[in-house]
Amino acid sequence: MEQANRKTLVWGGNSFMKLMLPYLESIGRAADFVVDSYVDQLQGVARAVHIKDESRVPCIVNECDAYLVCIGGSHGRERYLISKMLENEYCLNPLNLSHQTSFVCSTSTIGRGTILMPRSVINSYSSIGESCIVNTNASIDHECVIGNGVHIMGGAVITGRVVINDYASIGSNATILPDIRIGKGAFVGAGAVVTKDVCDFQTVVGIPARNQ
Repeated sequence: MEQANRKTLVWGGNSFMKLMLPYLESIGRAADFVVDSYVDQLQGVARAVHIKDESRVPCIVNECDAYLVCIGGSHGRERYLISKMLENEYCLNPLNLSHQTSFVCSTSTIGRGTILMPRSVINSYSSIGESCIVNTNASIDHECVIGNGVHIMGGAVITGRVVINDYASIGSNATILPDIRIGKGAFVGAGAVVTKDVCDFQTVVGIPARNQ
């Protein structure tokens, strides 16, 4: 693709997008177009063209070659589906962003469009799906399998051989004990200690974690 078309489309214009600006800068990119229906102004993002009407996206994608979806929290399914739409309908490439202090073992794999924040750790023989977020100081130990659209929040500890299914969210400073399965779309509350499997779309909190 020509250099003139080497622009980035960012979907989502709130705090998470602003958090990602230094990551983009570190790889020579910027938030050139920001799609967000609810943000009235993008302070501190002078270069960005703000697109409030999503129907305008087809008009600007020919200027872009890559995208970043800045939707965090428990919106993993939305983040993943928007990513697939931008790839499949508009042939844009997802950006994988990793802070320089993050660590990924050479035996582990990271899916497309996944973001690794400062001091995050992915240990041996683990696999991380597409469109995931691993926040600051989060640790994923050996032989874990993380699905698509998962958000592991700051300080969370995922111990060995844990399976976390698509779109689940793991709260800040939560701990998942070894060999646990976290179901699709489940939510583990901040500081929880998970000692047994969590069902699909279940919310658990506390020590030990129980159904809310």
